[in-house]
Amino acid sequence: MNRCMKLFRNLVLAGLAGLVPLLARAQNSNNQMSLQQILRTHQWEKRILLLCTSDTRQADYLRQKEILKKEEAGLKERDMLVLEMVYDKATQADKDYLEKELEIKPTKFTVVLLGKDGGVKLKQNQPLGTEDLFGTIDAMPMRKREMKDE
Repeated sequence: MNRCMKLFRNLVLAGLAGLVPLLARAQNSNNQMSLQQILRTHQWEKRILLLCTSDTRQADYLRQKEILKKEEAGLKERDMLVLEMVYDKATQADKDYLEKELEIKPTKFTVVLLGKDGGVKLKQNQPLGTEDLFGTIDAMPMRKREMKDE
């Protein structure tokens, strides 16, 4: 198994096992994937919940993690992958992607829901409750089809 595949396997397992910092990787390393590459790799397979913060001690960031930790089964059921992005530890390419493509300001806590199609479905600067998160996902056409097939 090549190094990138091992990284992805570990990211997915870590995400399902307890919402650890999934993007806590060796920043600026040439053989690590960028945020854009990670998102592209999971497109059509996972819904991504991206937690962005400038400080891992930020109250909204910590509250969001607490909320999500209580709902691991619901996240797994909806094919969710939670990624954490700490601006101060991000590569310049990741910062540029966040600011230009996702329009995220690096000074604020931001939570972003990306659908399996890679599109932004929800973005806000305060913790997202699981009722709103799951309600948004469950209303998506792709999720409705998934629920029929379950």
